[in-house]
Order: sequence, then structure tokens, then C-alpha cells
Amino acid sequence: MVIEQLGQRLIEEGFQEISLNVKGFFSYNKMEGNEIYIVNILNLGEETEMGLQIYPIEIGNYTNSIANQVMKLPRVLNVFVTSQPDLVRTICSTKDENWIIDKSSNRLIIYENQLGSFLNIENIIEQVLSKPDRPVIPYCTYGLVAINSLIFIIMNIFFSKSIDQIYLSAGSYWPDILGNLQVWRLITSMFLHADFQHVFNNMILLAFIGGYVEKYLGKGKYFLLYTTSGILAGVTSMIYNISINEKPVGIGASGAIFGVVGALAYLLVRNKGKLDGIDGKRFILFLILSLNSGFRAENIDNMAHIGGLFSGFILCMFMVLFKPVNKVERV
Repeated sequence: MVIEQLGQRLIEEGFQEISLNVKGFFSYNKMEGNEIYIVNILNLGEETEMGLQIYPIEIGNYTNSIANQVMKLPRVLNVFVTSQPDLVRTICSTKDENWIIDKSSNRLIIYENQLGSFLNIENIIEQVLSKPDRPVIPYCTYGLVAINSLIFIIMNIFFSKSIDQIYLSAGSYWPDILGNLQVWRLITSMFLHADFQHVFNNMILLAFIGGYVEKYLGKGKYFLLYTTSGILAGVTSMIYNISINEKPVGIGASGAIFGVVGALAYLLVRNKGKLDGIDGKRFILFLILSLNSGFRAENIDNMAHIGGLFSGFILCMFMVLFKPVNKVERV
């Protein structure tokens, strides 16, 4: 599974897969500037000792054939995938770039005599190793969709006659937030929606994009980003309304959802516009259309959208930058 995922990521990064008639030997090359880069992935399987006898010869033959074709020596990285890393250690003492993926502990091993820098391959391997073999179900996203939908249904079935009073009592209303210190309104307002179209549009958007961010950040950080973005979106809206001396009651999850949109924007920037099938250009178009439709419509809290968007982008940036890295072992 790791080999297939790593190969797919290399192709996404612009590498070309080369067909070789050697079992367990997968090669990818890429021209960048005046340099030719070759990444060989070697699956040692259960026959590690036999593979260590065969693969170095095959690597040498293949490298020489490329060098003869382009009249230049390529840069080569060999990644050995094995459950017996100690047996591969001897080959890592050579001057060639040889890294090890230890399948038993799901880690990348780079020895001190290796450069440890080959384009962006180390980060790519780290990301692949961080992904579980089974598909990640975005339980937190589904849970948020279910909670918002359930609250809307309960309110409209059992509290339909007093629903306006609930909006006034739990919506984001800055005179009460500041004057009566009812700061909890910044949270409760995120779970209230005006009508079916309001909750439907918000939940469809959350269900569509939330899973991508949750899969990357994990459930805990994703939930923290969602709620914090929603609160900061409410604060942004509150500051704006104070500045223009208006006192609207704000409700809806769109500020928090735009925080998720902002987080997705950062992940796309970090991954150079590629993220699990999401196209960067289409995402930019979607973002422009979403903001534009908000400014063209009435009774839309655009300041909350903008506040949530920037909050999500910045929060995700810090969450990713300070994410602990423990998949690479340098020995």
C-alpha cells in the first residue's frame, strides 16, 4: 500500500513512471533545470537478502543506461521498503543516496552519511507514512452536520411559535455580548439557522469540504479550527457592526464553515495546488463566486465570512507548521 501511494504522489509531483521488467523495482524520473532526478522504490518483501544481491546490480545498469542516453550522470535516490532494516544498513554505507522505509514501524530511516535532501521526497514520504491504510471517515464533519440539522429540525417542530425569541436569546447580538458579558452567544449562534435553505446550503458545503481538512488535521484539531474560526468570525462581524453603529442578530454556521474553507486554501497553497483530487484553480473560482454571491445578496453577514476565512487560513497554518514530526529517524 505504501509503495502504491508513494508512486502516486511522485507522479503528482511531476515524476514519470518508468516500466522495468524487474519484480519489486519501481522507478520514477524527472527533469528539473539541467538535472535529471531518479527515484527508485525497491520492495524487498520477505526475501531481503536476495533482493540486496539483485537490486544494486539492476540499479547500476539502469542508471548507466540513463546516463548514456542523456550524456550526463543523473541524481539517484533509492528507497528500500522492508521489514528488516538492519539487513539493509550495509548498503546505506555507500556514497549513493539510500533511504529505508521500515514497514514494521512505519518510519523512514536516513543514516548520517546520507544527504537527507532530495527535492521534496522526504516530506512526501512523511505524508504517505502519516496516512492510514484504510480510508479516513470524517466523523467530526458528519457529526457537525448532524448536530446542526437536528437542532434546526427540533426547533421548527417543537419550538416553532417561539423560534424568533430563541434567535434573540441565543444569536450573536453585540450589545448583550459586551454589555451583559453573554460571550456564549458567539458559540450558540453558530448552531442556529433561519430557514431550510440556510441550513441546507451550509451543511452541503461543510459535508463537501470538511472531510479534506479533517483528514489532514485530525479530528481534534479540525474541531478546534471549526469552533475557533466560528468565534473569530463572530468577533469580526461584531467589530464591524459596532463601527457602523448597527445592531443585527447574527445566526448561522457560515463563519465557521468559511474557516474550514480558509484551512483548505492553506493546504492547497502548501501542496502547490494539489490535494487529494481538489483542483486549485477550480477552488479559487469557487471561493470568488462564494464571496461574490454573499456581497450581492441581502441579509448576509459578509464580515463573518471574511473573518472566518482568514481565521481558518492562519489557524491551519500554525497547526501544520507546529505539527510534531516523528516519522523520520536519523541514525
